[in-house]
Amino acid sequence: QCVMEVAANFKQSAIWDDFGAVALQLEQALTHNDTQALKELIRLNHRLLVSLGVVPQKVQKFIGEIEAMSAAPKICGAGAVSADTS
Repeated sequence: QCVMEVAANFKQSAIWDDFGAVALQLEQALTHNDTQALKELIRLNHRLLVSLGVVPQKVQKFIGEIEAMSAAPKICGAGAVSADTS
C-alpha cells in the first residue's frame, strides 16, 4: 500500500534524483571513512523519506531525539501511510 501510494504521488518527481545523489555520496563517504559526511547524508536521506510522507510523526519525533544526541538514525522498510501513522 505504501509503495503504491508513493509511486502514484511521486512517480515523475525529481526526488528520485535526490535519493540517487545521496546514495552516490554515501558510497564516497564510506570509501573515505568520512563519518561526519555519513551522518549528514543519513539525515538527508531521512528528510527525503519524510517528504515522501512515509515516516510517521511518532518515528520522526524519535529520530529527532536521537539526532539531538549527535547520532544519525536510519529507518528501514516500506514506511507507513495509513493506520497509526502518528
